[in-house]
Amino acid sequence: MGAALRQPEEVDEKRPPQNSRRLCVPYKILCICAPLRAQTVKTEKATIHMKLLLFLFSVSILPALQAQSLPISIDSRFDDWTADADILTDDPNDGTGIELLQMEIANDEGHLFIQLETDDEINLTEGHQLTLYLDTDLDPSTGVAVNGIGAELSVMPGQREVYYQLPGGSGYLSLNDIGFRHLPSVSSTRFEMAFDLQAVSNAGADLFPSGGVRMVWIDKGGPAGDAMPDNGSVFTYLFDPDPVAPVVPVSFDKASPNAIRMLTWNTENNGLDDIDREAFFKKILRAVQPDIVTFNECWDINAFQVASFMNAAVPLGNFQSWKAVKLDQGNVTASRFPILQSWLIFPNHRLTASLIDIPQSISAKDLLVVNGHLRCCDNDYERQLEADAFVQFILDAKTPGGIIDLPPGTPFVLSGDLNLVGNRQQLTTLLTGEVVNTAQYGPGGPLDWDDSNLEDVIGLHTDDRFAFTWRNNFSSFPPSRIDFQIVSGSVLE
Repeated sequence: MGAALRQPEEVDEKRPPQNSRRLCVPYKILCICAPLRAQTVKTEKATIHMKLLLFLFSVSILPALQAQSLPISIDSRFDDWTADADILTDDPNDGTGIELLQMEIANDEGHLFIQLETDDEINLTEGHQLTLYLDTDLDPSTGVAVNGIGAELSVMPGQREVYYQLPGGSGYLSLNDIGFRHLPSVSSTRFEMAFDLQAVSNAGADLFPSGGVRMVWIDKGGPAGDAMPDNGSVFTYLFDPDPVAPVVPVSFDKASPNAIRMLTWNTENNGLDDIDREAFFKKILRAVQPDIVTFNECWDINAFQVASFMNAAVPLGNFQSWKAVKLDQGNVTASRFPILQSWLIFPNHRLTASLIDIPQSISAKDLLVVNGHLRCCDNDYERQLEADAFVQFILDAKTPGGIIDLPPGTPFVLSGDLNLVGNRQQLTTLLTGEVVNTAQYGPGGPLDWDDSNLEDVIGLHTDDRFAFTWRNNFSSFPPSRIDFQIVSGSVLE
């Protein structure tokens, strides 16, 4: 099973503390995702196969749409946006700048959900001037007058800021203050987002006081920016009060004794060596009972220290000891199974591969684990080099010669804090093998054994429908999904 626990990295402006996520493997690999930032542990199980368990004008009033309550998961899969969601489609090519295409709207008892599609690839939380105006009291005479509505909330995701104008006062909030959640965290043309219907102003006034909202998206990046709905039209959405099916908490119990549980955890600046956090780490490790752990940010901790820590936190019994390896600056891979061989994939970068000797009673194949902690924040260039290097290594492993030869069908997983918050190309490279720097890393190619794409294992929290793995309520950045398990799905369950 895998889990990622993260907090800020060296100079990690984007994300200070971290949550956690886990992957579970049975040859099945069972994937459990658990942000462990506060006191609660959240995770979700997913099965994969060795099995690896890892203004003044005439206004047109559009008919008010009666809402549809839906159990939307903010996980970037979009598969739960059914035909029951309300849809507004914009006229094409009717503005300069970012071309708005469509939005879908739904709600549950606690959230307003919006799915946004654009013609241009953007990073939702920086680099643009899209503004979402929300008339949350359905009164055009209050709030900011725009496009025929009175907006109590002006949500500016590209500036990571929210302006509110209420009858009792006005002010600014962060995206975190209104419970804003979105995915993907990388650039895209399609996003899903959630707003907390219980959010309040700085003075404690309800920000969503009525039974619905009117809304309009406007691109303020130029003099003729697109609007959805178009100028002169008003879009109204009325909340559906019907409750959705409750989330069933996910158990930490293994579904099979042959499940291999993998955990990935960014320990935040030598966390395993911090006496004030030692009890926290051990409590989580004992609850998760991992078989393999990819630790990040073990800057000043060696492999022996990590193995000793694991022996104390999760004793193996029968005079057995944890094994650990550290070849780069901050990653340590720990395993209850023997580590046969390890490779530093990219010198001076945090990418280490280890071949784990899986018992024959579980699988005839061993498991290649790549522990990755890619460059942070806006360093897209370095992250792309690291992604390209990963592809080159895997393709070498699948073909005779070079530095590594794997028996055909050997499963592998990339696990760790991949810091994917910028250009989507890095994630595309890791999944498809599409290399950008071909002069240095070769032409690339399909990565899985059947020449299909690798699988991005997305785990929800144990007790809600979100998949972010990092959160810092004091940051301007909203929660992000930066910790990953990417697996060779053709040979994993």
